[in-house]
Amino acid sequence: MNGKILEIEIRNFKSLEHLTLPPGGMSRSVASESEGGFLLPKFSCLIGLNGAGKSSILHGVDFLSQLFRGDIDAWLNRRGWKAGDIKFNLPEKKDKTVFLRVVLSADFGVFEWAGYFSANSKQCKSESLSLRSARDDGVAFVMDMGDIPLLEVRKKMMTQYCDENGRGTPERIRFQYQGSILSQLEDHELGERMLFFRDFMRSISSLDLLSPHQMRLNYKRAENIGLGGEGLFAFIHALPNETKERFVSIMRRFYPSLDRVSVLSKAYGWKQLVIGEAFPDTGGVLKTEGHHINDGMLRLMGIVAQTLGEKRFLMFDEIENGFSPELIKELVQYLAREAEQQVLVTTHSPLVLNYLLDEEARESLFFVYKDEGRSKCVRFFDIHEVDERLQFMGPGEAYADTDLQRLVESLKSEERGEGEE
Repeated sequence: MNGKILEIEIRNFKSLEHLTLPPGGMSRSVASESEGGFLLPKFSCLIGLNGAGKSSILHGVDFLSQLFRGDIDAWLNRRGWKAGDIKFNLPEKKDKTVFLRVVLSADFGVFEWAGYFSANSKQCKSESLSLRSARDDGVAFVMDMGDIPLLEVRKKMMTQYCDENGRGTPERIRFQYQGSILSQLEDHELGERMLFFRDFMRSISSLDLLSPHQMRLNYKRAENIGLGGEGLFAFIHALPNETKERFVSIMRRFYPSLDRVSVLSKAYGWKQLVIGEAFPDTGGVLKTEGHHINDGMLRLMGIVAQTLGEKRFLMFDEIENGFSPELIKELVQYLAREAEQQVLVTTHSPLVLNYLLDEEARESLFFVYKDEGRSKCVRFFDIHEVDERLQFMGPGEAYADTDLQRLVESLKSEERGEGEE
């Protein structure tokens, strides 16, 4: 069953006092630009100055996914954080409860989940999940009827609603858990709709710590490639043969000399990756083991492999790292137009943006900036002076031609002016 995230809202997480993706969000009744609402596109790209909060947005979305896996401790440990590190930290802010909300469309309709997370207990103290029927009329994504409640947690009580009329009996929660209560309930307790929602949220994957050094490690088995790519070899080994062939075919678009990719089982179940490169002029095939493969190829393997797995929403930090301009062009176009997943990336490279069509850039480029310690986000080409440049420049050229520091000051002044009015 297909699904797509329409909107994510994050409050009081790191530098994100209140941020929505896409900027401006969507209306609750009609999700279309013609009616003043915006949907999160298939491909989204965060741009902005260093320290603006782009990585914090990736962290926030990844944290949202972790709520539905539970084990918040493990997520914090992987990043070397304490629970208090995730909270919005400006001293004048009194309410520091982390709030997250996600709107997800699926064949069932449109799900909306919202939860308040306590860093002290590492648990969503309250949360709710509802469903609304929807239809796509070709112009707008229209939600037809009122919310159907599915789940509510409040004051250590849980209510699972048994029908569309909202009937359900509150039950006291008598077990310990971290994150969302959906991470703890058994599959048979959830029902088809809530099970789909939980599993989709678990299928969000962030590779913001992707590291060639980690990718050279040998793992015995892996359901995904891991936060740093450490499970890459074992993940490729477990792919069905047809998917492996597709993986090699896609990689060959970036490296035409690539002949084959093999993963060998070594002693005690450890995996070793070997690539073969064919050179027609000599008739030979050069074999290279995984720990000798260049960083750029390893990183590309990790990204492509992730697009062939079961994850439905992928995130990559500084997508241009380790790639030549030719590879970046092919990669951006592959992620934006061919990969089945929704993709969210960050970049500092005008080259990345230049490989997007103008209309793709208008929809997918989000400018992140910081105002008094708070990260904010706007659609880049909704800014009038930037949009004017797009009339005679490519998206990347318009970005490179913009004084970003001056643009930030302009946005801050404009917002303060509106506030005074």
